[in-house]
Parts: sequence; structure tokens; C-alpha cells
Amino acid sequence: MTPVARREAIAILMDVHEMSERRACKITGADRSSVRYRHRRRDDAELRVRLRTLAGERRRFGYRRLHVLLRRDGYVLNRKKTQRLYREEGLSVRKRKGRKKATGTRAPLLTIARPNARWSVDFVHDQFAHGRRFRVFNVIDDVTKECLAAIVDTSISGRRVARELSLVIARRGKPDLIVSDHGTEFTSNAMLAPGNAFVNEAKRQVFGQVGIDQLAGPSEIFIVADETGNAAMIATDLLAQAEHDVRTRVGLVTTDRKLAEDVLKEVEKQLEDLPTAPVAGAAWKDYGEITVVEDEGAMIAYSDYIATEHLQVHTRDPQATAKKLRNYGSLFIGELASVVYSDKCCGTNHTLPTMAAARYTGGLWVGSYVKIATHQRLDERGVAAVASAAVRQSATEKLEGHRRAAASRLSPKQLAAE
Repeated sequence: MTPVARREAIAILMDVHEMSERRACKITGADRSSVRYRHRRRDDAELRVRLRTLAGERRRFGYRRLHVLLRRDGYVLNRKKTQRLYREEGLSVRKRKGRKKATGTRAPLLTIARPNARWSVDFVHDQFAHGRRFRVFNVIDDVTKECLAAIVDTSISGRRVARELSLVIARRGKPDLIVSDHGTEFTSNAMLAPGNAFVNEAKRQVFGQVGIDQLAGPSEIFIVADETGNAAMIATDLLAQAEHDVRTRVGLVTTDRKLAEDVLKEVEKQLEDLPTAPVAGAAWKDYGEITVVEDEGAMIAYSDYIATEHLQVHTRDPQATAKKLRNYGSLFIGELASVVYSDKCCGTNHTLPTMAAARYTGGLWVGSYVKIATHQRLDERGVAAVASAAVRQSATEKLEGHRRAAASRLSPKQLAAE
């Protein structure tokens, strides 16, 4: 029974059955102080109106991001209260409507009518008269209908497939697209790769059967800057990343209000003649963010909290600022280091954590391709050192099977000592 239900039951017992407060509390098992409790929660009408307004303006924002906006407006509240009000007001994130499924037969994937536009690869299985099975690895150009390779063998490994494809590419050139079914021949122990929403969906479907590096969300970039930041350059870098996708998250964290205002004006100005403005503008409108903080400490704390995929440092002393930052996918120190160079030329990594995953992990690295396996080997001295402690711990946890397994390796003399 909830406290509210108990208070209602006590009120009925006192009013209808004319019981005393003490007796009614004893019957319901409630403390008398809870009956006299009157909540002192202040009126949140103004806060509720502002929350509804922000939710209407930012339809894709959940209560966490709305909480940040409320704090910026000067409202003092914690995240749990924001969540409670968000729930009580019946608010929810407005999701995009799913695409209507086409009726009838699905149309084939359109390709440009030229060689190497698309290859199809698959295996054909058969067996000899005496029963031994063999397979044929086929590579077909879907436009010219040429069979580029037909490799016959009793066993074709994944390395053999990669080697044969490399030979075909060296002879004919690289295709725009290679398609295959999700058969056992093309599975592996892990799928580690950057990509778009389609690659992400492929990882999601095979996760569990094979390992993956991460389920990355849309691209992200944030820039931390002080009063020395160049507004035009910052706006250019933000829009360069925003044109990736309408869901790209871009933002500026700065200690200088004037720089924030200048960047906002510069973004609007550059969108006027940017050919990719329909995409970049939508990303900026729905996911763009400019945060003004009091000092460098708050700037670094906020940056570590959002843990963005790409983080650029535009401060007076970028090296000193960089040493204080902890959570990011990849760091770009100084205004000359742009994410664009990383995307197109110099790396160092294009598979990075998004959606604040940089708080606990980094990007894809050589260790991702290494499987760590541990082992133990104990001799009599090792058993003598650890078995007694294992016996006592198992007995304390009342795990008799554990205790017996640990004790079975001790000598009778050692068991007597236990």
C-alpha cells in the first residue's frame, strides 16, 4: 500500500468509523507523522509552461536536453525533477514517421549502366559422383553480365576470397559496389568498420553472432573557444560537419558571449550561399548548440560531459587547454587542425565513439583486432597459497560446491588445519 493510499484509508477509518488517529494508524501500519504530512512543493506553473514551450520548439529533444535549456534560462532544478514534470505534462520525443512500405514487387537496386558499377559475389555448391563436395566462388559484373572469376575448390577460406577479389580488382579495376547475401561464407568473428546508417544497421543485425566495434550515431563536432576564437572559421568548421547528415550534432562551447553571438550570425550568413544548406541548415536548426560558460574550468567540464566525437580547441593556448580535456573521440589542437583534414587526408581514425560513448571508450585501434585470452597454472605451492582463502570465502557465501572444489585440492593435513 502506498503512503497516499494509507492516508486515504486512515481518513475513512476516522470519518466513517469514528476511530482515533492512533488506532487508525495502528490498523493500517502507518506512522502518525505520515498522516500529518503536508507537501510543501512550490507551484511550478511557470516552469511547466516554459518546459512545454521548449518541447514544442525542439520536438526532437528529450527531457535531458530540455533540462540543459531550462538551466540556461535560469531555472534551478535537478534532472529528476525535469523528468517528473516532463512525464506529468505528457511530453515525448516526436519521432519521424516510418516510410510507407511499397506494395507489390520490390524494384531492383538501380545502377549506372557501365562496367564495374556493381559486382555480385556468391558461392555455388555441388558434389562429384563419388560424393565429395566442392564449391565455386563466382564474381559477376551485373551490368555487362560477365563472369569475372569462377574459382573452384573443395575449400575456399575467407583469406582466399579476399585474395581472389584483389586479383580481379588489379586486372579490371575497383567496382563502385559489391553485393552478396548474408551467407556463412561471408561471415566473420567481428565487424569493425566506419560507415553510415546502413552499415550501422548491418552491425546491429549481426551483433551477438559476431563482435562489432560500436553502434555509432550521426557525426558530431564541438569546438571549445575563448575570446581569441575566429568566428568565421568556427562557423565554417561547424557547417562543414553539419553537411554530413540532417542529424549531425554540432556545437560551440565558449567563455566569450561576443564570440558566441558572432558565430551565430556567421553561421546564418554562410548558410545563405552554401550549396548543401538544406542538409547543414536542418542539422544546425535541430541539433546545433552554442553554450556560453563562466570560465575555462566550466568549459572543460561541459566538454568532458558531452564527450563529443570530434573536438576542436580554439583558445589562446590550445596545448595547455588540450592537456586538461579528457573525454573525446579525437582531439584537434589549434585552429589550424580541422576535422576536414582528418576526414579526407591525415586520419588518424575515422571510427570514433558518438553519443557520449567517449566517456568510457576510444575509437577503433589496433587492439580492437586482438583477442585477449588469459590462463592459469598452479602447482602445489600455488594451491597452498590460495585454496584456504577460497574455502573460507565459499563457506561464507554458502556455496558448498565451490567450497568442496577448493578443498579437494588440499592435503588431509591442510584440510585439518581448516
